[in-house]
Amino acid sequence: MWAALVGFLLMVLAGVTSYKKARAKMSYETWWMVHVLTYGAVAASFMHQIANGQVRGRPSLTGVSVESPQLKVRVPLKLKKAIDKEAKRRGLTASMVVREALQEKFAQKS
Repeated sequence: MWAALVGFLLMVLAGVTSYKKARAKMSYETWWMVHVLTYGAVAASFMHQIANGQVRGRPSLTGVSVESPQLKVRVPLKLKKAIDKEAKRRGLTASMVVREALQEKFAQKS
């Protein structure tokens, strides 16, 4: 959390000092140093992502810092439309509907 806050504040500082009026009130060296700190902002933001265990994508279904396995299948168009219709009816995503169906089918066997 702190890394994200530091990164955010440094980026805001760089943005604010980029305005002409703000730039005119400071020396070039000060302006340059603030903009060099954007490297620190990027590093702090990246460290926030690493510390949280997620660099990209949705939260893990398996556990913290563990990537969930993905299963990709091809289905007939009629089945896809039926899944989408059920998902819309229940206010879920198609992935949630398929995941639920698979869990119901294979839960007893695992």
